Amino acid sequence: MEIQTPVFCVLLLAVPRTSDTQCSSVPEPRYGRRIGSEFSAGSIVRFECNPGYLLQGSTALHCQSVPNALAQWNDTIPSCVVPCSGNFTQRRGTILSPGYPEPYGNNLNCVWKIIVTEGSGIQIQVISFATEQNWDSLEIHDGGDVTAPRLGSFS
Repeated sequence: MEIQTPVFCVLLLAVPRTSDTQCSSVPEPRYGRRIGSEFSAGSIVRFECNPGYLLQGSTALHCQSVPNALAQWNDTIPSCVVPCSGNFTQRRGTILSPGYPEPYGNNLNCVWKIIVTEGSGIQIQVISFATEQNWDSLEIHDGGDVTAPRLGSFS
């Protein structure tokens, strides 16, 4: 009986991810972007998120030389998350459900207060909408809180 052994060849190369003058590569955050592609000591890489997402962490990382060690970033890589509530004061923008584009979690009660100057109107354009019927809804009120007159409830 002859036993066959698989034959293969593996070539391993040791490639340092960093050096004393070079920081590791920084990926773009999911649902955002990295501004800058220079990773040498002294470089700065900035981050921003897609509309509706909030940057969690530093807006910029600095590649720093460390005496007798490898160069390293001064902070951890930020991420882009969807906030559940807040005050919306921009002239235009995007409000997303937490976890978007994935389904939102259970037991959430997100409240967004859209603030405009007195006498201004608000136009809401819904791009994508799906709730769990009879359980979840989108309510719109004309005023500062949920006791204000309700303009509509959508599910």
